[in-house]
Amino acid sequence: MSSIKKIILFSTLMVFVILVSVLSQIVLFSYQISGDKIMPGVYADGFYLGGMAKEEAAQKISDELSSYLLNNSAKIINGDTIIEIFAEDVADVDVDKITEQIYNANRENLPITYFDFLKMKFSPVNIETSVIINWQKIYNLIEMNQHLFYTAPVDAQLIDYSIEDDKLMLTISPSQIGYQINIRETATLLQHALANGESSIYAVMEVIEPVISTESLQKMANAPAEYAQFFPVIEDGKFYYSTIDLPRAAELAQPALVMPGQSISIKEFIHFDEYNSIVNSIKKIHISSVIYGCALQLGLEVTEHHTSTYINSDMAIYPYGQEAVLDSGKDLVITNNFDHPVIFALSYSDLNGTNQLVCKIYNSEPINYTYVKSVIEQHDLVYNVKVYRVYANDTGGVLSRTLLDEYDYPVPPKPKDN
Repeated sequence: MSSIKKIILFSTLMVFVILVSVLSQIVLFSYQISGDKIMPGVYADGFYLGGMAKEEAAQKISDELSSYLLNNSAKIINGDTIIEIFAEDVADVDVDKITEQIYNANRENLPITYFDFLKMKFSPVNIETSVIINWQKIYNLIEMNQHLFYTAPVDAQLIDYSIEDDKLMLTISPSQIGYQINIRETATLLQHALANGESSIYAVMEVIEPVISTESLQKMANAPAEYAQFFPVIEDGKFYYSTIDLPRAAELAQPALVMPGQSISIKEFIHFDEYNSIVNSIKKIHISSVIYGCALQLGLEVTEHHTSTYINSDMAIYPYGQEAVLDSGKDLVITNNFDHPVIFALSYSDLNGTNQLVCKIYNSEPINYTYVKSVIEQHDLVYNVKVYRVYANDTGGVLSRTLLDEYDYPVPPKPKDN
């Protein structure tokens, strides 16, 4: 074959190869810009997706994100307590939305030419996938595990108590503070840790104070509520109160602890059935009235209380409505409506011949400046008596008052002139 023919044949072959290459690229170009194919030059978080079908790209994105989420976790630490939360359990990922964003990349100016198609390969577009670390999901997971971070507070316990030389002596087991996790603040810290690739955080803890602290119980001995009543001794006069009855009453009524929510029966406290007083009214009205006055002063709740059915000489030393009557079917019941215990104590004093019965109620909280007042109105043959607890400031000025109860007494007949 001559040299000229060889040149013609080589040139023909080269033209054919070029035509085939161009045609194949044009076919590839047509194939890649049609249907669900990703355009060339498109990356997602650095990995190439150009030419992939949408379903294939979605699977690739899902696999990559799953690997990222599975390997991304953070621990919540509090002492020896540790829990680990994985990003995949608290993340919100919309693979379909991300895939659609990738599919639309480089499609802004359709239709495009083949040369535009070639340029795309050398002008990469990188789409950053977004993962939302859901704060509420983190909150819910911590809430489910909050018991692991909980230490219950321990209230102080009154192990023993006694009154020596008119002073309250206490034996107390100490209180302890407790702890609980602050779920909201810890969830926020963990969200930031997962978003920034941090491996651990410390739990935000809150102190739980005991309801009854050691210090509050120790305060019980400091300033009890006190109510004292003087009983005159007149051998042959109108009044006669035995100096035997009151010491005996104080001896029988040993100090009594009343816990929050509990009630005390004064008949049980003074051993009503065992106590036989020389002067009957000591047992039936005077001891209970002294205790009642002390409870009213402190602000305890009185759940059973009986007054006299008529005005008589035994009531003379008490404002109307502030006496308390005990009898076979009548009791004085006082409930501890505070969140801390109280101790009832009854004592007798004969200092300088005073012949006093003294009630003290030991309490760990400050006593509001209060007093009890009876307001009496006469309506025909009835005294209407309203008993108020008056709240005052430290100078005696009235701040407010609360109606405790209301009673009616028949007006006693006037004595006839001789």
